[in-house]
Order: sequence, then structure tokens, then C-alpha cells
Amino acid sequence: ELLASLREAFLDESRTLVQGMEAAFLALERAPDDADLLNDAFRGAHTIKGSAAGICLTDIATFTHALADVLAALRARRAALTPARLTALLG
Repeated sequence: ELLASLREAFLDESRTLVQGMEAAFLALERAPDDADLLNDAFRGAHTIKGSAAGICLTDIATFTHALADVLAALRARRAALTPARLTALLG
């Protein structure tokens, strides 16, 4: 019962975080150099990753870890935010 409650709380929080990430990605279409938007998206992915790992949702944790790595590379300017990458992030 506790695990079910934690998972429900995770889903509620994650929906909000994903909506925020989507809004950040859409705004990045108009302002691709906006570091605050990238930071917002990264924090959302990082939070989902940690929360998923904490309640043993391994597939979600693995996926969002990879997403956070991509966003970290973009934040550090080790990769460019191209239209194709932005389309992939929105997907």
C-alpha cells in the first residue's frame, strides 16, 4: 500500500514536471540560447530520475538519466540545441 501511494505521488509530480519540461522545450524553439530554460528542463528530468530510482521504477530512471545527460551536455555547450534535437526532446 505504501509503494502504491508513493507511485501515485510520483505520477502526479512527474506529470507536472513533464508539462514544465515541455513548456521549456517549446520556449527554446524561440530562444535556443536561454540558459534558464535549459536549466528548468534539466531540473525536471533530474527530479524525475531521482524519484523514479527511489521507488524502483528502473526503466523510467534509466530513460530520464539519459535525458538528463543530454540536457547537461546542452547546458555545458558540449552539444548544440539543433532543431532536430529539440524535436527529439519534445518527442
